[in-house]
Amino acid sequence: MAILIIFALIALPFIEISIFIEAGRAISIPAVLGLTILTAVGGLAIVRVQGLNNFRRMQQAMDQGKPPIAEIVHGGLLLVAGVFLLIPGFLTDAVGALLLLPPVRALIGAGFFRILEQKVRKTRHHDDIIDAEYWEEEAPDPRRINHDQDDGDTGGHKRS
Repeated sequence: MAILIIFALIALPFIEISIFIEAGRAISIPAVLGLTILTAVGGLAIVRVQGLNNFRRMQQAMDQGKPPIAEIVHGGLLLVAGVFLLIPGFLTDAVGALLLLPPVRALIGAGFFRILEQKVRKTRHHDDIIDAEYWEEEAPDPRRINHDQDDGDTGGHKRS
């Protein structure tokens, strides 16, 4: 998996440059630069709006006592979408635009949780369960002295 990510990071600039060259030939260089700036600015505006809406949904879930797991996943994917939209290039803009769609984020989130669940099941050992009982005891108060014990050295005074 790590090798695939490294390969993608190395290949991405070459792919983006070749797309820029072909798009520049087809629609002109100023149009390509304008589209690049437009997708960055417009995409980030959309990410901001969706991020604020997602934050409100997260607050509502917490107010209702529910863990905002789906909202956290959506927020993380919105962050990734913003990064992809900021990177100049049509391929990264397409990926960022796809991540702006809530159904796509939900699908990726479901896949992420499915993979996470499989990894947890692989690492869980059912033979290591130890059944035990416990109880809590209060520690004795150190300020209370037990006067019933005589250490033999009362100094001629009787304890009361």
